[in-house]
Amino acid sequence: MCLVVACQFSTTVRQLVSLWFKVPPIFAFQLSDLMELQKGYNGSKKQKKIFDRVVQTVFWSVWKARNAAIFEGKPAVMASVIEEITVRGCLVTS
Repeated sequence: MCLVVACQFSTTVRQLVSLWFKVPPIFAFQLSDLMELQKGYNGSKKQKKIFDRVVQTVFWSVWKARNAAIFEGKPAVMASVIEEITVRGCLVTS
């Protein structure tokens, strides 16, 4: 698996999140691009906080999948990462 920001796996996950939040596709070339996303998100203060937490969850989930692939030889499974983001995202919004 490649770098968390630039790889196709991460890009696909971010595009699914953009559909979930009904925002334009999320393009990130550096980690700082991901960290700056909240500033461009239009919504209430609470919605921005939720969006920011979900973006952080995306980064964390992809990073965990990457580490499991590299250090434990486990394949990165898109469905598992999306499920983790969805579950954690629901915890953030409740």
